[in-house]
Amino acid sequence: MKTILEKLLGRQRVLVKENERAVALYKGEIQAILMPGEHWLANRRGNLE
Repeated sequence: MKTILEKLLGRQRVLVKENERAVALYKGEIQAILMPGEHWLANRRGNLE
């Protein structure tokens, strides 16, 4: 469940597990390669997948 602060800031928490990596894309361009751990990504329009 989202907290009020997450909703106001337009951010979403993403958990990357130990043996995984994630690629953050914005408009088709690589923004970051996320290593294992907790990350907060911008999600103002609610379309983060």
